[in-house]
Amino acid sequence: MSAWGRAVVCGIYTVSPLHVSTGQAEGAIDLPVTKEPHTGFPMIPASSLKGVARDAFEHDAKKGKDDTKREPEVNNEVNTLFGPKPKRSNGADREEQRGEGSAGAAPTSSLFAGALVFTEARLMAYAARSLNRPFLYVTCRLVLERLGRDLRAAGIGDLGALSLPAGSAEVLVADKALAKAPLVIEDLVYLDAIAESADLKRIAGSLARLLPDGEEDTRSRVEKGLVVIPDGDFSVLVRRLPVRARIRLDDNKTTSGDDGNLWYEEQVPSDCLFVSMIGARRGQGALLDKLQAKSSLLEVSQIGGNETVGEGICWWRVGCAPATDGKGAT
Repeated sequence: MSAWGRAVVCGIYTVSPLHVSTGQAEGAIDLPVTKEPHTGFPMIPASSLKGVARDAFEHDAKKGKDDTKREPEVNNEVNTLFGPKPKRSNGADREEQRGEGSAGAAPTSSLFAGALVFTEARLMAYAARSLNRPFLYVTCRLVLERLGRDLRAAGIGDLGALSLPAGSAEVLVADKALAKAPLVIEDLVYLDAIAESADLKRIAGSLARLLPDGEEDTRSRVEKGLVVIPDGDFSVLVRRLPVRARIRLDDNKTTSGDDGNLWYEEQVPSDCLFVSMIGARRGQGALLDKLQAKSSLLEVSQIGGNETVGEGICWWRVGCAPATDGKGAT
């Protein structure tokens, strides 16, 4: 039984550092990234993904059309998939009808839910420095178990089984070259209980299929560089995200010396893999085909803040590649 009529799994791979902020300070960090409240793992909110997708489809609908054709195009396709935007008013009900007064905007009385449902993107593999290789793709059993559970709830079986056998070694690697101790990931050092796992190799092949076609080098790195560490170690690792100090200069290209000129931002590093799902509400499964037919609009997307300094460039693959040579097959 699926939660929706139809659904597809999506892979989001950070090509440049990602900053989706909460807008609230956290200790010494002025702008932390959005995290799951119960695990502290970085994530990308569903509202951010839906906004990026809608913006791409709106831009495509308006491209090359005059003003008389733009609004009908947005109404016919974009609003059907994503729902209409509330129309901005100038009266006392402004707070209730917040939204942009652009093409496709509608009064409150004519609002309706779009056909598509977006989930948050959860961290699947974290890129961590290593002495064994420049970096490794690190995950844990909890992350794999949750992904398997989410895919079952959505009725998606494309990635095959994602579970690891109970009682296996503390640290599992997909490549036998990494099974030789010591294995050093950031400041975590594993001297024993490291084992190559055929199950993890299969899972790595499944996750690699969430990357775009033509990116075989990166797919190969995922397949050979996936490592499973204990849940507690993974939790500590991903809570220590890179922090960048930023400073604002005045017109003379100097600082004023006050505290307002310096702030600290968290980032999710490049080469991290997130997984999300897009579903179609019951009875509207055919509309998911429209999204997939134009999924190339999302293949390289900018997600989150700091766009003008190159952050948030991501590969966004809607649906996974078919399994080949048994990789990622059930």
